[in-house]
Amino acid sequence: MNYSLTQESILNAAENLIQKRGYNAFSYKDIAATVGIKTSSIHYHYPCKEDLAIAVINWQLQRIVIGLDKIKGQKELTTKHKILALIDVIVSLTFGDEKKMCLGGMLASDALSLPESLQSKVRYFFNTLYNWIEEIMTEGKQLGEVNLLYPIDNFAHLLILQIEGALLMSRLYGDITHINLVKQFINHVMN
Repeated sequence: MNYSLTQESILNAAENLIQKRGYNAFSYKDIAATVGIKTSSIHYHYPCKEDLAIAVINWQLQRIVIGLDKIKGQKELTTKHKILALIDVIVSLTFGDEKKMCLGGMLASDALSLPESLQSKVRYFFNTLYNWIEEIMTEGKQLGEVNLLYPIDNFAHLLILQIEGALLMSRLYGDITHINLVKQFINHVMN
């Protein structure tokens, strides 16, 4: 999808606020102040906060999928290195210098107060990641690169749980030690 400069600015600001504060801790007024526009301009593009959050998820997923497709297309990478590259993609969109959380993780933490359509979109966000991991792991199994003692779908869920937990703890402690522990785990359980 093509976005106007105003839409990109709104989406950037909203994404940043959600990843730092959560869905319930920002308003259109916060975005307007960040972007330098009136709240009515935000409402023009995104009539309600739910619409904006869904657009932010779609926008970030677009970038994630581009990154994951690039990784998948690199035939010289082993399955293990593709999984490690996935972690790097997630970290690049989250922790970085600003110590932001995963967009999906922050929205999931607000799940009890989210509209159903937004909850559904957050589940779709995570299912996209699960499915990609399962696909990469299945290909790796066929190539003899994967030999797990438990089902691949369980591994996909466990990996995302580990990444989400590592981002949370890395944010708390202010460093990437916990993220590196997830990478060490991958190095130990995969060929």
